[in-house]
Amino acid sequence: RIPQERLQVPAVFDEEVRDFNYIMATQQTGARYRFDNSTTILIEAAREILAMGSNTMKFTLNPKGYWDVIGANTTMYPRIQFNDTLVDIATSYMFPEVFSMPFSNYLMWVYTPSNQPINGFQPFALPNASSLLQAEFKNMYDLTRHLLRTYQGTGKTFFLGHWEGDWHLLKSGVMPLELRAPLGTQGMVAWMQARQDGVDAAKRDVLREVPGLRGVEVYNYMEANMVNAALTNASAPCIVNSVLPYIRGLDFVSFSSYDSQGQGPGLDFQSMTASMDLLASRLQPKTLTNLLNPGQPPPFIKRVFIGEFGWATAGGTIHSEESVGVRVGEMTAFAASWGAPFSLFWQMYNNEVNKLGERGFWLIDTNRQKKPAYWMHARFLAAAKQWVGQYKAVNGRLPSPREYAVMVPQFLAMARNPTDPLSDLTTSAQPQTGV
Repeated sequence: RIPQERLQVPAVFDEEVRDFNYIMATQQTGARYRFDNSTTILIEAAREILAMGSNTMKFTLNPKGYWDVIGANTTMYPRIQFNDTLVDIATSYMFPEVFSMPFSNYLMWVYTPSNQPINGFQPFALPNASSLLQAEFKNMYDLTRHLLRTYQGTGKTFFLGHWEGDWHLLKSGVMPLELRAPLGTQGMVAWMQARQDGVDAAKRDVLREVPGLRGVEVYNYMEANMVNAALTNASAPCIVNSVLPYIRGLDFVSFSSYDSQGQGPGLDFQSMTASMDLLASRLQPKTLTNLLNPGQPPPFIKRVFIGEFGWATAGGTIHSEESVGVRVGEMTAFAASWGAPFSLFWQMYNNEVNKLGERGFWLIDTNRQKKPAYWMHARFLAAAKQWVGQYKAVNGRLPSPREYAVMVPQFLAMARNPTDPLSDLTTSAQPQTGV
């Protein structure tokens, strides 16, 4: 059983330990409930994520994603305007407050209001698409410049991406897969290339303007969610087959892994491995920048991460709260062993309902009860954070991503067993050989 007792998370040792990437993380987009009427759902959820011990959060850079509880037309959740830029959005609404919080990694769905991927990306492939692509380039360029210049020296990394891209591209997930529009894949390639080029150009220009810039980083990513289909049909018109291989210099790809995670009693490691391997094989090579610590290699083993996973625990589901808590640990173990930088659970507060009520994609439920999956996060992060701090004290440096990854099973074992004292981790604070 995963312990549900109150947990005292150890204090962070210093900024480097605070900003270290611990792999296990969560997110918040939308919600069907909240507890603090004085603030927004996003801010409330962000505070809960920090209190749980996490330094990573994923969310949508759009106030519309947080309308669910109190409606669209309020001063707390105003509508974005058609001509708003991404910088306009990032510097207003609730987002500056989120960016001021002590998160190290921000993963965001980012869409230009006037340039939505409608009609299956077809408009981006038509002869008159140049103005659309230039607008996408400029918005990503300007947002990247803003983030780099505003947050330099803070230790923050921003990952600019989008929601499950195959749902933008395809009519449905029913086999055989069918595009929404004949030129959809060409349009999506052009759209994503413009976004990546905008991020890269902004980084080059800011580095010329601000010599010595450090302590901040921005990356671009795309997200696939129909990967299993590509394993059985190499010609299926999905992102992994028809878009990802043709994007030059893409920083990262995210996998929303519901089609591969398994719906049985445990994580489907074989299916997850096959899907992640396929995504990695379709990424064009790239040497990532590291503006956080110039001169050091980027702190990533691979460029594919798990952007969403989760199991419903209510609304007629067969999954128990205890089993989901266990599988959160299994997914983190898989991510660490495979080399993924993140495994992001969906999510802090549930956002889905059916005729039976809440579906239970949550760490905290409608009664403000913290679920076993919450305690898996909290205890794992406490153990991992303490070990990283002790490792640095002993060795004078942070562990490498590989050195950290080999310790993840021990942190998970301690998260599952409340009688294991965190102080036992001191015996493992020596450098690992051969990793």
